[in-house]
Amino acid sequence: MGTKTVEDGSTAKVDSTAATGGDSTESVGIEKDDLFHVLQNQRRRRVLNYLRTAEGSVDMRDLAEQVAAWENEKEATAITSEERQRAYIALYQSHLPKLDGMGVVEYDQDRGTVERTALADEFDPYLDVDGEGGADARGGETATTDAT
Repeated sequence: MGTKTVEDGSTAKVDSTAATGGDSTESVGIEKDDLFHVLQNQRRRRVLNYLRTAEGSVDMRDLAEQVAAWENEKEATAITSEERQRAYIALYQSHLPKLDGMGVVEYDQDRGTVERTALADEFDPYLDVDGEGGADARGGETATTDAT
């Protein structure tokens, strides 16, 4: 088992194992702290939710537009250019490079495309949480009930 260190100092475990029939496959895992670091940010959760339903790579502009729509609780067609730009810049400068560096997505900054990797599957159980402040199916936050 080895580890891969990414630009922000976090690490991802890489475990190569032999599958049945002698074929070699690579099983990739992510450190628990890194997993929760990714999940603590709502925009990154929304990116992962969007990519779960996408086929192949997606255009970053489309991704930013949907993230902005979720953030502003509007349809994607109703968001303003300022709302779209705010999400786009944050994704471009921070969130997508971080997710790419951790191996969770493949982000081609030159082409403006983003694609989910196999490592992103490790986040799915946490994205499916109903209630208790977890992300709902649209990538937004669900309501929480706090009796205190």
